[in-house]
This record gives sequence, C-alpha cells and structure tokens, in this order.
Amino acid sequence: MFDILKYMDKTTVMKIPVEILETIKSKIDFNYKTNVNPNDLFNEKNISKEAMDILCYLDYTYWMSDDKKKEINTIIQNNTVQEELKKREQYSTEILFKGNNKNKINNSLIKVEKSSIFIRILNKIKTFFKR
Repeated sequence: MFDILKYMDKTTVMKIPVEILETIKSKIDFNYKTNVNPNDLFNEKNISKEAMDILCYLDYTYWMSDDKKKEINTIIQNNTVQEELKKREQYSTEILFKGNNKNKINNSLIKVEKSSIFIRILNKIKTFFKR
C-alpha cells in the first residue's frame, strides 16, 4: 500500500490525513515483496484486494470531487432500490400463497408440527408400552 502511495503525486497523497498515513506506514510488512509497476499502479495483478479496497476508500473520502461522489451515491441508491424491489417481488405474499406453493407451505408446517418435542416424547412412550 505504501509503495503505491510513493509513486503517486505528492499533492494527492497530502490530501490524506497524517494520522492515516502514519497508520499505513506503521503497518508495513518489510518481508513482503511488492510487484508495483509505476506505469500501471492500479492493475489487479500488482495489488492485493485489501490494498485496492483501501485505495478506493481514500479515493472516495479524500480525492474524489463532490459531483463524482453524488453520482456514485445515486448509482448505489438505485441498485439498492432495485434489489429491494426484486426481493419484495420474489417474497411477496401473493406469490408465496399462490397455487402449489400453498401445499408446500402446509406440508412444511405439518413436518414441523410432527417434529415437535411433545410428539417425539409421546412416540417414545408409545414405543415403551409396545414392548
């Protein structure tokens, strides 16, 4: 992570608070050999997923313009709304209790009832008296 920041423009890196830079510097693993290509810093082959996540956070928090942040937030919000609508549609009560699904639900309820502890105890008592 620190090796990537070394190749970046100093004015960009200086937008990161000193505390965060010190934390990154203190977490350096000197036994780890990096394969950073200065011409292709953000290549997934040269950087770990964790380092990429940190860079994305730094980009969003300190380097990105407000307009770009708004655009990303809008995309995230739209995706969240679409996922919620899919879930509502998939698990709507109309679909769950429609046609064959009703029999499946009733059968599963019967199975749950049969496996209740009281019925199992009753069955044990019955088997005891059958002997």
